[in-house]
Amino acid sequence: MVFEKVLGWIGKISLVIILILTGYGVFISYKNYRIQAERMELEHGKEEERKQNLASEEARKQAEDELRQLQIDKNRGFNPRGKMTLLNHENIKHEGIIDHPGSLVCENVANPTLIYTDEVNFALERIIQDIIAVKNSENMNKNGDCLVLDEENDGYSPWLKRNNVILYGAPGTGKTVFVQELVHHLWHEFGEAVMKRKDDYVKELERIEAEIEETKNDSLLSEEIKLSRLKSFQDLIDEQKNEMRLFELSNKIPPVWEINGERLKTAGGIEPNSPTVADLINMLIKHNKKQYFGDEYSDEPYILFFEEADTLGDVMSRKPGKYLEELKNWLSKSEDEAGLRAEAQDLNCIVIATTNNFNDLDPGVVRRGRIGKTLNFDWDPIILKKYGEAGGVGKKWAKVNWPVNDKGWNFENNANFPELVKLCSRFGYSKFKDKFVDKANEIIASYNNLNENEKKAQEKDKLGYVKEEGGGEACNWLLHFLYTFNYFEDKRKLHLWTDIKQIMRYDFGDAYLLREDIQGIYKQIGMEIDCFKVMNGHLNQILQQLAQIKDLMVETQQLRQEVLNMQAKIRDVEGLVDQLKNQIQSNLSSIQTNLRSLDYKIDSKYNELIALINNTRSEISARNEQANRRMSSMRENITSERQNISTAIEFLVDAVNSDDISTKNFNIQQALNILR
Repeated sequence: MVFEKVLGWIGKISLVIILILTGYGVFISYKNYRIQAERMELEHGKEEERKQNLASEEARKQAEDELRQLQIDKNRGFNPRGKMTLLNHENIKHEGIIDHPGSLVCENVANPTLIYTDEVNFALERIIQDIIAVKNSENMNKNGDCLVLDEENDGYSPWLKRNNVILYGAPGTGKTVFVQELVHHLWHEFGEAVMKRKDDYVKELERIEAEIEETKNDSLLSEEIKLSRLKSFQDLIDEQKNEMRLFELSNKIPPVWEINGERLKTAGGIEPNSPTVADLINMLIKHNKKQYFGDEYSDEPYILFFEEADTLGDVMSRKPGKYLEELKNWLSKSEDEAGLRAEAQDLNCIVIATTNNFNDLDPGVVRRGRIGKTLNFDWDPIILKKYGEAGGVGKKWAKVNWPVNDKGWNFENNANFPELVKLCSRFGYSKFKDKFVDKANEIIASYNNLNENEKKAQEKDKLGYVKEEGGGEACNWLLHFLYTFNYFEDKRKLHLWTDIKQIMRYDFGDAYLLREDIQGIYKQIGMEIDCFKVMNGHLNQILQQLAQIKDLMVETQQLRQEVLNMQAKIRDVEGLVDQLKNQIQSNLSSIQTNLRSLDYKIDSKYNELIALINNTRSEISARNEQANRRMSSMRENITSERQNISTAIEFLVDAVNSDDISTKNFNIQQALNILR
């Protein structure tokens, strides 16, 4: 009995010991788990802290570099911040090009508005294709071997620099929009791929974040497994971020930086130690390349767009004919291949400059190796016609209803094409769309309502005619129409022009009008010569009639001779035919009477013809005297005009040579009075 109790106590004690040992084992396992978890958290925290410290160190270093650069810029008196604008698809207005060149397409533009010449379209496409070729080359064109050589085949042919171009023309003709088109197409070629990759990256991050949340909320997983998975997810996020950073670095969209000339004015005459325009440009490029590419000497292609380029430079020394002179050395140096390292333009950079004053640029800038290409954006008659035909329903402007098959509205082969180009060069997109289209249709409608007599009256009395290439004459209605439109638009009284009958004759100038007067004199002389030819024909007819009278007189003389012969015969037979004497005498008397009557008629007719000849001679003499007086008067008028022009020229020469303003004005006024 006692033995059984002892065994019971031993069993109970053993059970207690087993329970204690099991609890202790669980406690030890829990402690180990906590220690492991704390160690992992510590290591993970240290890793995060290390990354944060590294990021902070990089940020601190970048801030110190920027501060150091700001200090340098401050010491030099120039801050590059905000002086250049990075153009992108978000801060430009993409208008779209009608009849886009080559393989280029304007996406997301239902109604394109721009019309360029073939030359401008070719230049746009070539720039895009050249940049694509450079970006797709493995060596980023470091050796200049990825571009097809252009027609010049010189040292600049393998590089993007060959596309340097000046865009010139009147305001509103599409110069700035040309650059915006480049920005749009560069974004389409390179930016869309980056955006797609970013979208995929964001989706992947969202997927990982969702799995992280799912792992955190999974109650079936142990803490150790959760921590392990969370660490794997964090590593995956870091890997994705690193891949995206490397992708963005290697797939940078070729930037287009805009520099407004007004922001790069210097005053070298006042501050002789201030940086030059070339120095300022170099600082701007280095600053922005460092920010965009991470390396100020990167070989990545980029475009520099100088808006209003003719305004940049030293305001103390710049003058017409020398604009952009300060950029000559920056655009072309003996160390061209070194680019920014030699304080010069990079070979994989394209400079695009716009100006409204092309003739004021330094000729040394506009040459191969500097800015070797020029594109004229001024409108010409063909561009104006195309814009008019491009309008219609759903477009931004109405279609211009140009008269069809009308010689007076000839755009391509106009006899006054130079004058027409001059008038069209004053147009731009806004002026055309907002002012010209509606007024043109209004006036053309009134032109179409003119009857033939009204049209001829306008042409003859007001507008005049011009000679056509194929011969003949025509009225240049198109020229006078555009001249009248510009006249009323300049006066800001376009609303007063409501009918084609108000059309004004194009101002050809005094020289052209004098030439027209001389042509009129020549035409009048020609008419007088034609009159002399008609009179000569009448004289020939009179001579023919006189010849006929002469023949009649010869016949009359023969008749007289025959009568005398008959009288002789009668006298010979008087004695033989005495019984017939009275009858013969009677007959003879009758014959004599008839002869006298015939002589009288002949004499009368002869006198009439002589009088007609004398009158004709008098009329011819009078007309000759009148023609001589006209010729003398015209010679005197021409001589007088020549003397007046010579005198006017003398006054103008005196005005040019004179230093006195009042004398200049007096001489010019005298010249104008004479020419009037």
